[in-house]
Amino acid sequence: MLVVCDTTPLNYLVQIELVELIPQLYSAACIPQAVFRELLHPAAPVPVRQWAFSLPRWISVQHVGVAIAPALLDLDRGEQEAIALATALGSQFLLTDDYKARVAARGQGLATLTTLLILDAAADRGWISFKDAMDRLLRTNFRVDRFTVDQLIEKHR
Repeated sequence: MLVVCDTTPLNYLVQIELVELIPQLYSAACIPQAVFRELLHPAAPVPVRQWAFSLPRWISVQHVGVAIAPALLDLDRGEQEAIALATALGSQFLLTDDYKARVAARGQGLATLTTLLILDAAADRGWISFKDAMDRLLRTNFRVDRFTVDQLIEKHR
């Protein structure tokens, strides 16, 4: 099963050293060129740039060969291209944390995943400690309401 990824989930999963959950949960992943550029941007965290500079085999960078739908134009370029690529490839899932991007993707008929859903699925399978992963994630600039965090931690006790 192919998942198309936006920048932020990759950014956070690399920072907390759990990016390998993606190929464990899905057979393959791809990113559009705009997301690749964002991962390599000088403002990106050093571990993220290092990871993107030497991408693992399970992820590919693909050119978006279709026009961006007008409904996507208020999103940033990485989100636009990720949604367009997922649609063009017939991917079942788009991995993005941005709320507006998730709404737009659903409007294009895509199911969406988030960093928290990846961690939740991995914890459900017993692969990780959800609490430990959240502790590491919350040491980054990841933003989430405390109620959601508490509910998920309680679920995985």
